[in-house]
Amino acid sequence: MKREEAIRRALMLIPDPFHVLEKEAGLPERILEKIRDGLVLASPEVAEKMAAAMDRLGDRYHAAAELVRAAIVDTGGLDA
Repeated sequence: MKREEAIRRALMLIPDPFHVLEKEAGLPERILEKIRDGLVLASPEVAEKMAAAMDRLGDRYHAAAELVRAAIVDTGGLDA
C-alpha cells in the first residue's frame, strides 16, 4: 500500500470532526480533510505529527475506558 493511501485510510477510521486531532498534532485547520480527500499530500513531517497525536489521543481514550471499566466493577454495574 502506498504511503498516501495508508494515510487516507487511517484518516477514514477517525470520526469527524478532525479538529481534535488537528489541534493535538498542531496542524492547520481542515488539513486532515484535504489529505483524506486526496486534495493535498501529507509530508513525512505531517504524517509523523498525525501519528504521534493519534498515539496520544489513543492513550487518553484507553485511560478513560479503564476508568469506566473500573467504575463498573466498583459499583457492580452502571445503574448504581
